[in-house]
Amino acid sequence: MKKKVDLKHPKGKSNRSKIFDLFRKMNIFNVIVKKFLLNIIPKYFIINNSCQVCNSRSEIICSSDNHLMSKRTEFKNFIRYILGKKLFFSKITRCNSCGFSSVISVPTEKKLIKFYKNNYWDSEFVNSNKMQKFLILRSSSQTKFILKSLQKDEIGNVLDIGGGHCATSLKLREIQNYQLKLFSLEENTHFIDYYIKNKIEQIKDLKSFKKKFKIIIMSHSLEHFANPLITLKKFINYLENNGYIFVEVPNTTSDYWLNDYRDNEHLSFFTLKSLEIIGRNLGLTKVSSMIVGNCLNNPKERENIFKNENLWNASQTNGEWIRIIFKK
Repeated sequence: MKKKVDLKHPKGKSNRSKIFDLFRKMNIFNVIVKKFLLNIIPKYFIINNSCQVCNSRSEIICSSDNHLMSKRTEFKNFIRYILGKKLFFSKITRCNSCGFSSVISVPTEKKLIKFYKNNYWDSEFVNSNKMQKFLILRSSSQTKFILKSLQKDEIGNVLDIGGGHCATSLKLREIQNYQLKLFSLEENTHFIDYYIKNKIEQIKDLKSFKKKFKIIIMSHSLEHFANPLITLKKFINYLENNGYIFVEVPNTTSDYWLNDYRDNEHLSFFTLKSLEIIGRNLGLTKVSSMIVGNCLNNPKERENIFKNENLWNASQTNGEWIRIIFKK
């Protein structure tokens, strides 16, 4: 009489089953499917290739980080990504209709939080002269744009999402005779002393926060979220009725993808059309919009942004950055 094998007991498992369990414990399947297959043969593993903004068809156009990298460099980056030495690497899909683009492989929320808390800003870069000059030019320009669209008495307490230096928020407070209260949703620890010095309240989690704001600023932060519709919908809940949300993001028209831009940490990529559709889908009213910066057709002139203040304030059809203000 043959002895019955207890399948629940380790001794009763076949070698194949043991190997399967070992793979599962090592999370090998997750690595293979999400990292390897999604980037090597993505068209067979993308479940939904419709645009999350307008539901039109999206197509794979390139890899993230450096769009003009050689196949050899791209392969090296891919291997580093597989081995866990590079957090961001993905193929990018672009909508044929609205131009919205997004990565198909997104790091886990836990890894993203750790990255933005410890690695995105470093103290040397935060305090560099070049960064300070850049912030002064950009914040002055953003403030002028906001004041053209809003009356002075419409400017109330400000929430800066991924605020970093909160340069534009500080400008708005200065204009309002330092009466505004400023809040920054910022994970990074490098800004603790900076926020204390500038009397900015640092928020690390909005879940238990009940305050509402007159203005929300998202200056180069929306592109760091994988799903902008869900992200904006969440933040709008913290906006007062008749409140305003200011957004500035890179302008990623077709010319953008022909240039050597480093957008390593970006998960979403926008055109003006895609931002306008997002606003309408969320029931927001567009107040004003503007495209500024160097023309995307002349990437070699990017350093001019530090010399020519007009590039920040003059409308440029195919400029580097999109600005838009929505009203709730």
